[in-house]
Amino acid sequence: MPSAPRHAIFTGHRSAPGQHPVEVLVTASSSPEDPWFVRLRCIDEQACEIATWGFSCVALFDALNSPVTSEGVTVQPLGFALLFALSDGAARGSLVQIDRAEVASFLVGLVIAGP
Repeated sequence: MPSAPRHAIFTGHRSAPGQHPVEVLVTASSSPEDPWFVRLRCIDEQACEIATWGFSCVALFDALNSPVTSEGVTVQPLGFALLFALSDGAARGSLVQIDRAEVASFLVGLVIAGP
C-alpha cells in the first residue's frame, strides 16, 4: 500500500542582487514514488512560483552542517538558517533563506515514516 505524499511549508526570505529581501513560502514535498527525493518550490507574496529545485533527503541532511550542491543550487548552513543560492533560470543570483530546525524536523519526519 503506497504512502501519501509528504509536505511542509516554510516561511523564509528571498533576496536578489540590488533588491531588498522579500518574504516567501518554500514548499517541500516528497512523493510515494520517490520518497527520498525532496522537491522544493519558492513562492512569492503574489503566490507566483519563483523557482523549483530538488535534493535527495541525504543531501539535505548533509546541508544542515556543510554546503552541498544539486541541480545548480548550492545550499549551506548560516547560523539558524539554511541559505539556498539559486544559480540557474530566472532566479539567477537569488538567495532563499529558511529555518534550519524546521527543515531538520521535516527530514526526520520523512525518515521515521519511511518509504
